[in-house]
Amino acid sequence: MKYFKDTNNQVHGIEEGFEHFLPSGCIEITEEEADAIANPPPTAEELQAQKNAEARAYLASTDWYVVRKAETGVEIPADVLAARQAARDSVVE
Repeated sequence: MKYFKDTNNQVHGIEEGFEHFLPSGCIEITEEEADAIANPPPTAEELQAQKNAEARAYLASTDWYVVRKAETGVEIPADVLAARQAARDSVVE
């Protein structure tokens, strides 16, 4: 298999001998380059969205402590309070 990228940075993989089927302007690239183009690392925004989702999931999973405190007065463990605060602080809107 040979790999090429076109002028729009789209990757094409093709068996040797079939290069004539490629769009014009394609240049040959390595398999590693093709993989990097096809699977770029996440953007800063995507990483923050993932971090936000994880923080919100943690908060949702520990909301029962808050409800229990409101309904019965049982204290929320200090480590849970600290982790919830850290989760809230990590969320960027």
